[in-house]
Amino acid sequence: MFNWTHLTLIHGNDEGARAGFERACEMVLRAKFPDHEVRGIRVSQGDKGIDVYVGKFGQKNIDVYQCKYFTEKIGESQKQQIRDSYQKAVSASEFNVKNWFLCLPISLSIHETQWFEKWAKTCNKPVSLVPPLELMTWAESSGLTNLIFERDDSLKLDWIVSKLKQQNSDPWHALREQTESDCFQILLNLIRMHKNCLSGKYPHLEDSWQKVEKGDRLEASQYIKSVLVGDLKRNEKIWMLNMLNDFTLEPLAYKFIRRFDVLVEKSHQLGRHEELSFSEYFSTWNILRSPLISDLRKEAHWSIDFD
Repeated sequence: MFNWTHLTLIHGNDEGARAGFERACEMVLRAKFPDHEVRGIRVSQGDKGIDVYVGKFGQKNIDVYQCKYFTEKIGESQKQQIRDSYQKAVSASEFNVKNWFLCLPISLSIHETQWFEKWAKTCNKPVSLVPPLELMTWAESSGLTNLIFERDDSLKLDWIVSKLKQQNSDPWHALREQTESDCFQILLNLIRMHKNCLSGKYPHLEDSWQKVEKGDRLEASQYIKSVLVGDLKRNEKIWMLNMLNDFTLEPLAYKFIRRFDVLVEKSHQLGRHEELSFSEYFSTWNILRSPLISDLRKEAHWSIDFD
């Protein structure tokens, strides 16, 4: 069963999970209200307390949805953020609020529910809570859960296994090729971003980068390991873990881990784990998850760690 707090595991940091929750709410609301205009608002100082709205902006009263990715409790700080978001929305001159909705990834406790209901009665616009289970039900009924929780990689490999088994063929090599191709693209983007930060400071990494640009998959793995276990400064190693996907705000190094996780799982199912464990990408996957760099991951603001 999916849980909204799983977004932290998927994205690897709170920032990415928060952005993922807002995108998920927008996708779900688009599916729920297909005949209405549904738009998300980019996060900025001037977002006027809106994450997603439903209706004709500036023409008619709109329904405002505020998505707060609070995963532990609704304390005084969280309550103030909720109140501030509501006040920004109802005070805006650019639009008129018809209804104001709060979307949360967790259910409220009894005391939190009492606070919310009491506060909602003081508001001059109708205020409602969208419980996480209701939001998940909307996502499931719209067929969006696999997309939101990023099961596409696993489903893609399942499809390869199914097709090749129908042909009485061993699916392992196709699975590995597909995964390593995907992982190389992730590492290529990561290395390009990291290399630009170094500004040619390390000739051996410049040479490595040139080989990666020519499509050398093994060299991509070597570059990552050279950075994390080499003689670079600590902040230069942290940069490797800090580079984010522009769209999801997920650390690219963590995206590599998640993508390779799927192949590791399949290797156990197909009895090929020992073979996989000797590969360069497996060693890169191991280093990125290693307790030896746990302090670097924490300084890079990763929200999870590995056993």
